[in-house]
Amino acid sequence: MNKNPTDDAVIKASDNKYVKDVDGNSLIYKTEFYIAMNKLLEKGYSASEAYKELGFDVDALGVNRANKCAQKARQMAKEGSFYKPGSLDGSLTREEMGEMTPEQELAWLRARNIYLERALEVEKKAPSILAKNYALLKQMEK
Repeated sequence: MNKNPTDDAVIKASDNKYVKDVDGNSLIYKTEFYIAMNKLLEKGYSASEAYKELGFDVDALGVNRANKCAQKARQMAKEGSFYKPGSLDGSLTREEMGEMTPEQELAWLRARNIYLERALEVEKKAPSILAKNYALLKQMEK
């Protein structure tokens, strides 16, 4: 197993729905990732099994990375920091979030509402942006 992931492994992993961003060879995970990871750990999965179940290639990214993610997920659960205001981005569906307490669901619903409002705003602006770009392309062709 590769302890130092190749750029290709990180690039491939960056397309995972649980990855928020990439900084060099570091993956920055969404809070939802740690929630899902913790739920799998509580079900008895090992760190590597849980990491793989969430769509990551353990062989390419390394067992150490999976173990560190599991450690952070357990720590966040212990501290209760999963559902603090602003910790969720709302990009995952209700089914993907799994079981939640009423307070946790309320935090997710608020984040989901903001996420959907932003998506709708982008959708409304897209036609005018595309029209402007199309007009610019036509001018460049002349």
